[in-house]
Amino acid sequence: MPATFPRTILPNHASWPAMPTGLVSTARSGVEQVRTTTEIGRTWTERFIPFKSTDATARAWIAQVLDYYRNMTEVWVDHRALRTLLGTGAGSPVVNGASQSGSYLITDGWTASSAVLKAGDVVRIAGLRQVFDVVEDITADGSGNAVLHLNPPIYAGGSPADNAALTLNTTPGAVLFRARVAEVVVPEADADDYYIGVTLTFRERVGPIASDARYLAGDSTASATFTRASSASYVSGP
Repeated sequence: MPATFPRTILPNHASWPAMPTGLVSTARSGVEQVRTTTEIGRTWTERFIPFKSTDATARAWIAQVLDYYRNMTEVWVDHRALRTLLGTGAGSPVVNGASQSGSYLITDGWTASSAVLKAGDVVRIAGLRQVFDVVEDITADGSGNAVLHLNPPIYAGGSPADNAALTLNTTPGAVLFRARVAEVVVPEADADDYYIGVTLTFRERVGPIASDARYLAGDSTASATFTRASSASYVSGP
């Protein structure tokens, strides 16, 4: 299981977790050829509060961070801007039906007729590694059913199981990213030994580690065979 990333030193700035987009080729005429891909996995950068090189807590923290970075260790880590729940989250939501894929997920187990999620909420689904954005407000029907509009979509071959549980930020910070420390920047210290502007870049790890460092959708840890995800067909611009 991944380690839990230590928050003994807190960031004072963080970029939004950015998603990859498709491929674009622009001709001299201005015509664009675009292609969507099945690539997923967010990245974001955090800048941390200044710390003194002689502070024992800070030294222990940076030593742990460098260990994670050196060994490409998977960690569970929150994003400081995505720790709260905007909707009510009422109920015990689960996936309703196996083999679902795409941008919409049928669920049940919500409190009936409740505004359970708001656009901008984030969810995790048991058995899948990635964190999903909720794209539009969701209200459960009178039987506690709801169809969630999610981004990124669930790709074929990475479907959750029937009755897989959903994790929400009903407890602040419950939705964690499975990620690795992709980059560490430690500036030179000032004369007073304070390190100012230490930054870490996190890369969401959404699949098993293949020998060529590609990441696949879904949780395929039981298999040692990795296949490259196919891309969608070309769509020509005007």
